[in-house]
Amino acid sequence: MMLLRPIGLLRTALLGSGFQGRDASVGALNDALAGSGLSEGAFSGASLFWGLLLGSVGMGLFIYGKKNRRPYPLVGGIVLSVLPYAVTDSWVLGFSATGICTLLWMLRGR
Repeated sequence: MMLLRPIGLLRTALLGSGFQGRDASVGALNDALAGSGLSEGAFSGASLFWGLLLGSVGMGLFIYGKKNRRPYPLVGGIVLSVLPYAVTDSWVLGFSATGICTLLWMLRGR
């Protein structure tokens, strides 16, 4: 559901405004974002970078935890993969991911 909302906003911005050129579509997209509760920071380069990085690390932890039947890396991998979708602020995302990785490192022997 969370993925479909930005796609619907983009479609509304491009097709709903009659597509009068680039400036009109950008203005319509900004208007749609303002009314949706999403911020422009949700589409920033930093959030995309963090999402790619944490999704990759999370997928690796998930596969490791699943193959070796270890619950902490399995759950940590799921949390790290889903975290960029829930948190849009880059600083909060970085600090939460660091905390989760530190917790997993402390629990590595169990």
